Amino acid sequence: MALKKSKKSSKKILYSGSDSSAPDMESINKELSIKDRLIFRAFSLFSKHGFAQVSLDDVASEENVTKGCIYGYFASKQELVLAACHYFYQTWQENAFQEIALGKSPRDSLERLIRFSVYCCINDFRNRVFTTEICALALRDSEVRNGWNQFAATTRDAFFAMASAAVKQGEMKISNVRLAVDWMYSTFQGVKLRAVYEPDFCDSERVERVVQFLMRQLESESFLVNNE
Repeated sequence: MALKKSKKSSKKILYSGSDSSAPDMESINKELSIKDRLIFRAFSLFSKHGFAQVSLDDVASEENVTKGCIYGYFASKQELVLAACHYFYQTWQENAFQEIALGKSPRDSLERLIRFSVYCCINDFRNRVFTTEICALALRDSEVRNGWNQFAATTRDAFFAMASAAVKQGEMKISNVRLAVDWMYSTFQGVKLRAVYEPDFCDSERVERVVQFLMRQLESESFLVNNE
């Protein structure tokens, strides 16, 4: 699925830190097809309230259409949830790779990718709600779980590629890059979970400390020995 966006904007929309950063829906409506507006509207509501608390009636009401209109594009709420998840994955990846491209070196690109991930998935309350809801739903829904696994694998591969390039360039010292990245990614997910219970744990003042901690973890002594 590819969302139809205006050529004026190269990035799809994720929130960037607070309710005040939510995009202007009037401009969104001008750029997207009806189906894509429904997906984005659902994503917005799920990000704020969670999956279980949002009904198709809520999405229809927010978009000022009938529930029948939604059923014209999606056979069930499950299909709309999966479409919203795909929207998040696709958007995250496109924005992340644009961030990587701005790096002046492999290590700089890696750090930019980690910083983007922390801001997007931990510091940003709405995206943190959405991704945490995905993880919870994945416990019971195999389709959601498979989608998340594919997204997570792609994300880890991006970290691995940047870290490997940084090692090759002599910018970082890591003997077992795959193992280092796997543990760094696990730490990242743990920080995100902790931020659910302690909202101030990763506020704007702490974001950079989290980024630098994750960068240091990649080169920690635990990964200088090449064993699994």
